[in-house]
Amino acid sequence: MPIVTDPSETRRFLETLRRCRVAVPCFCTENAWTTEAVLEATVEAGRRFGIAEPPVCIAFTAGYPGRSNLSDYWTCGDQALGLSGLLGDLKVLTAPGSPYAACRVFPHLDHGQPDADRWLLEGRLDEFAMVMHDASALPFDENIARTAAYVKRFRERVVIEGAVDELKAAGQGAEAFPLTTIAQATRFLDETGCDLIVPNVGTEHRAAQAGAARYSRERAQEIAAAVGPMLVLHGTSCLGDDDLSSLPYDGFVKVNIWTILEKTGAQHLVDYVLRNIGRLVERPRVKRLLAEGLLGEKVVTNAHAGAAGPDLDYFPLINIRRQWVREVAAMIGRYFDMLGYARLSDNA
Repeated sequence: MPIVTDPSETRRFLETLRRCRVAVPCFCTENAWTTEAVLEATVEAGRRFGIAEPPVCIAFTAGYPGRSNLSDYWTCGDQALGLSGLLGDLKVLTAPGSPYAACRVFPHLDHGQPDADRWLLEGRLDEFAMVMHDASALPFDENIARTAAYVKRFRERVVIEGAVDELKAAGQGAEAFPLTTIAQATRFLDETGCDLIVPNVGTEHRAAQAGAARYSRERAQEIAAAVGPMLVLHGTSCLGDDDLSSLPYDGFVKVNIWTILEKTGAQHLVDYVLRNIGRLVERPRVKRLLAEGLLGEKVVTNAHAGAAGPDLDYFPLINIRRQWVREVAAMIGRYFDMLGYARLSDNA
């Protein structure tokens, strides 16, 4: 089956990642464009590296206060419909005969909230390969107690990721979020029995640019030396290429990614609009934007060169979607390179 939900198969996959020193990228999605871009990039990675069934983790959040991908999957904001739409898209796109049928997809509930996401964490487990039980906003002892109780109930049904510490969001002061200590990570793992753990190693959520936070490779390596290569990194968008390439050697087997995908797609959409504005809107509107100082002379000159106004070949949504999927898939492909997928080659 191209969509993996069996916990035994998922745990075997994690062991393969540890043995080969590879980290699986876990791409969050909140729209069908990004979902397809992830699968397109995964198929291409399989071709490049000689992997017949290239694996990928596709994730989403629900009740997480930082962002709800399921709420945003459809404009109406209904999380249950968002889940049906996302999982339905995955089933259609990986069905036999699809260009993406070779992909082996591990669906993941990211930042599952113990209370707000109970309907998923308890009621829909058979649809996921992995879930993150995120009680990191609670005091440490309560986080351990609630996570341990969850693992005890559901470990046989799903692979469970636990959050040792809460990570800061972009713009928050780092002093309020100290790095996870070796003692904290060891105690959390010993008392909860999670399959995977998320430590705070200095990264930050929803960072719009690399270098905004400092990844502590030394702390990650120290924790991995104590608990084994079972770490998950959140807050990846703030890392540069050198740090990303080191992650499989620092003890990480899963790396979460979202912000950079939306940023990449949005930036290329802006480029598409500016380069084709004369074919997207009427000339009076272009002149109005120029008069308001929102457009420059060069954009207007390009817009008027050989264009009489809106052109059906340019403004249908399919053109924007193709641009989005192509550019985001290219960005995603870089993560397969940096996180060691060449070491999963069927000929390795």
